[in-house]
Amino acid sequence: MERVITELKNYIPTFDVQVPPTTGFYAFYVNNNSFDTSKLSGIKEYDCIYIGIAKDETLSKRIKEAHFKDFGKSTFRRSIGAILLNQLELEPIMRGINPTKSNISNFKFNHISEERISHFIFNNLSIAICSCDNTQFNLKETEKILIKRFNYPAFNLEHANNHNEYYNAIKDARKSCRNRIIQNLE
Repeated sequence: MERVITELKNYIPTFDVQVPPTTGFYAFYVNNNSFDTSKLSGIKEYDCIYIGIAKDETLSKRIKEAHFKDFGKSTFRRSIGAILLNQLELEPIMRGINPTKSNISNFKFNHISEERISHFIFNNLSIAICSCDNTQFNLKETEKILIKRFNYPAFNLEHANNHNEYYNAIKDARKSCRNRIIQNLE
């Protein structure tokens, strides 16, 4: 466990990362005070803002295809967009073509907005990676422990219970995006 924690504190800029084709954990950190004008203004430079897991896919696939691209598969990315909606002038849209509950709940952003989110991630966040597999750890249970050990990072809403001070702000921001999509459908 201590090896995992140590590796997850060894972060580098996202644009420099070499992501291994293994399972394991990753952590995002903020490089500056880029959330100062948002409802997450308490997040400061070098704070860990998210602990993630790649247990059913590789770290490379999870990070590069979900968090670094605009496929609508990243709750972390969706939450960043929701919080920075006005600051980055983003437009939320349904993830799929049909207005199903899932496509609205799991929204993404239009192409220009997704490019702005990617730009934000590459210019304002750093990442740390720790490769390991289910033979070393029960990854899902270890993720819960890591979230607690890293003091419930802002964008980790699952497993946070009442410990995440930004839980309501992020949930409300995502709800606002969903409502905006519904209004645009009417």
